[in-house]
Amino acid sequence: MRCLLFVTKLYNNNTVNRSVIQDVIDNTSELLNSIFSKIKSQLNLPETSGSNCNELSILLSKDLFETCNSEHKRFKILEELGYFIRPKSFFIGNMLNTTTTSNNTIVEHKPCEEQIIPLRKILKKVLEMPNILSRMLNFIAEEEIKEEEISSLFNSDWWKTVKQKYSGKLVLPLYIYFDEFETGNPLGTQAGVHKLGGVYFSFAATPPKYSSRIENIFLWGLFFSSDRVVFSNKNVFQPFINELKYLEFEGVVVKGKRIFFIAPLLLGDNLGINSITGMTESFSSIYFCRSCTAPKQLTQNMISENRNLLRKKNEYHIYLREKIFGVKEACVWNELPYFHNTENIHFDIMHDIYEGICRYDFGKILKYFIYEKKYFSLETLNNRIKQFDYTEADIGNKFPPITLNQVEKEMIIMSSSEMHAFVTYFGMLVYDLIEPSDQVWELYLLLFNITNLVSNGSFSEDELIYLNNMISEHHKLYVSEFKSHLTPKYHFLLHYSRTMKKFGPLSRLSSIRYEAFHKISKSNANVVSSRRNIPLTLSIKHQLRLAHRLISNKGFLDNIALGTLSTFEKEEFPFSCNLSQFKNTFVVSWIRVNGNLFKPGFIIQVGQNTNLEPKFGRIKNILYNSDENIKFIYEKLLCCGINKQLEAYEIIERSKTMCDIIDLKNIFHIPTSIHATGDGCKYVTAMNQE
Repeated sequence: MRCLLFVTKLYNNNTVNRSVIQDVIDNTSELLNSIFSKIKSQLNLPETSGSNCNELSILLSKDLFETCNSEHKRFKILEELGYFIRPKSFFIGNMLNTTTTSNNTIVEHKPCEEQIIPLRKILKKVLEMPNILSRMLNFIAEEEIKEEEISSLFNSDWWKTVKQKYSGKLVLPLYIYFDEFETGNPLGTQAGVHKLGGVYFSFAATPPKYSSRIENIFLWGLFFSSDRVVFSNKNVFQPFINELKYLEFEGVVVKGKRIFFIAPLLLGDNLGINSITGMTESFSSIYFCRSCTAPKQLTQNMISENRNLLRKKNEYHIYLREKIFGVKEACVWNELPYFHNTENIHFDIMHDIYEGICRYDFGKILKYFIYEKKYFSLETLNNRIKQFDYTEADIGNKFPPITLNQVEKEMIIMSSSEMHAFVTYFGMLVYDLIEPSDQVWELYLLLFNITNLVSNGSFSEDELIYLNNMISEHHKLYVSEFKSHLTPKYHFLLHYSRTMKKFGPLSRLSSIRYEAFHKISKSNANVVSSRRNIPLTLSIKHQLRLAHRLISNKGFLDNIALGTLSTFEKEEFPFSCNLSQFKNTFVVSWIRVNGNLFKPGFIIQVGQNTNLEPKFGRIKNILYNSDENIKFIYEKLLCCGINKQLEAYEIIERSKTMCDIIDLKNIFHIPTSIHATGDGCKYVTAMNQE
């Protein structure tokens, strides 16, 4: 088993192809055999064939990789043990293929296939790993009893309806994600030829602290994007739909419990979801919105959702028959009893917010501030960006300087994580240079608050009403101040509040982590020279990665990494308390818990005052006793309340240092940082951090 674990660990590396792995195993086996032979010779051990051979002699004569020294043997034994779930090929259709030899041109039918992983097998094996099913069920139970807030799918309106429909059954929802990606150079001569469509899934009941891990997203199927265009959505997705039907009615038995599965949402970007649900793929068309039938001309100045224009399930057959309101073909997913593309709709904050309206808003905001109002120059802004003290505790990724071309074209291009950071900290960069009463500054604050609320992991129904009002005011200001029409992504925001109430936080449905999952396939494709059947090659690689997790028996575990450990000196404690609780305790230079980094100097929220305003502390020391016993000694900071013109909490250093201690479990949010504005004041952003 140790050899199999070694082998699957090699397969788990995306940047190593399978032929190299064979070389590693052959060379490792040869090295070990030569070492064992030398040991036998030095110890003068008898040959194993003799009558006087002993246990050590037998052990040292054994080839450790004998049972897995070829890929055929490795696949066979992993499959027999249930760790390797082999992809299955499904026929999509025939395509005419022309090949030319020196004398003849041959035209023949070429079968086109997709690779699909047996979903029921994956579900069973994954849910049987330690802690996974139990923690999912505990998470659902904890979420269902929350009445004052919506924090997941399991206290949303949709789940309340589902519980009644499937009363008496144990049901786990699955999120199905679809997107297309290039396996080669997207700018090369072969761009598009090897473009793949990927179908992934994740468990909706995965607790948030585990859901962001790539290992908790799973491959379901891969196919050539061109095959979907040629042979239709129905031919490509029918095997997926058949499997979902089976899982709804038959389910899977896990640890003696029959579990049924349903897929409430198809996740992805706007283009991807429109394309697989039979909607128009052009956002320049008159009816581009999959949620309502508002024509484009109306949406260009529309500042609130019109409930009368929402698409209706009982009218869908009319849309389809007449091919109106953007419906191109029947949505194949409507075969699922619990799904209809006029009702089961989500929106993606990654593409709509960070790579959508933020780019447009900041393009116009910066042009207005720099050229029209002349509050600051582009050089001044970029100098402040370069000098901005971005730390590992800050939101997103460090944002780059702004180019003149971007400002002139009114389009600021950044990645999603860079844009999230820019929205968060832009106010601190320029607050001392602008006039806070300026209506365009108000537009920025509205963008900040909209982003904050839609990216939040929980909210109340009152906050959804507030969100609607903010979006209406934002759109109204955008149109009036910039004399511009609203593009489709601005329109999608009008449907956010209703969607969040129905399906829970949109931050749980974002494409960000799923697009990161593409990197596994892309990095593996880069080290594979053959493109003969790239969907099969990549599918096998994904299943070998899963085999490593299954053989390691790695369920839901808190992932804790530690920095340098040093002895805890009780005499250095800055306050008096019961020191007996710190027996066998160490001071660590840093600690990372489920991806969240804590370091001395980082700011943590340690509580709330009577006005529900946050109380902050600066980490001085991190005390580690065990994974279940992590504490922070922190310096108390004085919070002077929120500056609404900046959407940040003003912080004042105390004249006399006061310290306290807090357990990791009692910290409100992940760490953040203090940043100074140009006037010297210090602030902590009000942007939510999870």
